[in-house]
Amino acid sequence: MKDASLTPDAAPRFRRYLGPPPGSREARAISLFALAAGVILAALSLYAGLRGERFLGRSLGGDFAQFYVVGRILNEGGGAAIYDPLLQHRLYLSSVPAADPRRMFVYGSAPVLALLFRPFALLGYIPAYVSWLAFSLAVYLAALRLLWRAVDLPERQRRTATLLALGSPLYILETWIGGQVSVLAFLIVAAALYLLARRFEWRAGLALGLLAFKPTLCAVPLLMLVAGRRWRVLAGAAAGIAALALLSFLAVGAEGLRAWYATLAVYRTLALGPEATFRRFKYVDLNSFFQMLLAGWEGAAPVLALLAAGALLAWLARAWWRYSNLDPAGVRLLWSATLAAALLVNLYLPVYDALLLAACMALLAGARGGALTPWLVAFYLVPWLTQSFAEFLRLQLLTPLVAAYCVWAIRAAAYFAPNTAISTPPTIPRPGIATPGIS
Repeated sequence: MKDASLTPDAAPRFRRYLGPPPGSREARAISLFALAAGVILAALSLYAGLRGERFLGRSLGGDFAQFYVVGRILNEGGGAAIYDPLLQHRLYLSSVPAADPRRMFVYGSAPVLALLFRPFALLGYIPAYVSWLAFSLAVYLAALRLLWRAVDLPERQRRTATLLALGSPLYILETWIGGQVSVLAFLIVAAALYLLARRFEWRAGLALGLLAFKPTLCAVPLLMLVAGRRWRVLAGAAAGIAALALLSFLAVGAEGLRAWYATLAVYRTLALGPEATFRRFKYVDLNSFFQMLLAGWEGAAPVLALLAAGALLAWLARAWWRYSNLDPAGVRLLWSATLAAALLVNLYLPVYDALLLAACMALLAGARGGALTPWLVAFYLVPWLTQSFAEFLRLQLLTPLVAAYCVWAIRAAAYFAPNTAISTPPTIPRPGIATPGIS
């Protein structure tokens, strides 16, 4: 019998050490304040852009500029030129108000993603950015709706959960104002989880395969599906990846695909190179964590990252091997751990891609709500502090927090395996096998 501390019900310890957790009223108030601050920042940034000025030292739109530029290149018949950094830079300087001439973009996403930005690139830069803000918000809300349905979150909790997700700095600052496309990856994951919950395995795999437009996010989930012998899901994922490859070929041709591969190789070299090549404080993967922490010992950082990643993957794969023994609550916890591991086991993982933590928390809520509050509080508060700590103290707080959650979720999932010899402590009620869940 395992120790009760490994079960998902951590709320009593939370109250013992930190006092009463915040309730729904406090959560909504904090989220609304964060949302209001985000909207004000976006409005001030737009105002500065209209005046041809930078806001807080940054040009309007952040990373949206590189997506706008590649859309413009495709509109002008550029094809493989979307991976030409010099052309991107020239168009950036001519398109973006108060563009920073010292900033260089290297577009590294799949060619198919550039197709999405062709309509935006038909507009002027500022109208395009405003349109993207509206589009990003609509996509995120749709993804959250799918996610709440996937985990059967009660209606009375959905409003608070939505406000928390919207008010998280990982969305409001890094993704929404920052002009990033992480909302698309989030929508794909939410759709896959929803389809899995309804037992549409091939369709869920098809959706998951679309995540290959961000190879850094799809590798770990696909590897775990192999370990769990989920062949129907994998067949769908293969179809999704093939569809992306075909669309990418039609968009930029064979030359463009070769240019994309070369760009990914550049990113791989940069990720394993000196710290100065990447702003490591903006990344949460294990490699970046050790690169920052062990300044002056760069040779040891990749080794430690590799060892930690290997140990985590091996343990996670062992849990997936027993996938068929898990009841719905255990499966949700295992998927939650897998999405968390995808953020850590990477050559590079920017902080905006940690938006997937909202899916981890939703899966935890659907599996065992008693443990939700302490993890939710930690994952909501730490992102507000983590970049300052990483930049000035060389410690990325989010990385060990995600690692701790991943380990905890793997161990907690073992309590929801009816066909094993593990027994649940009598003080922790076990969800019924008929509980709706992901299969």
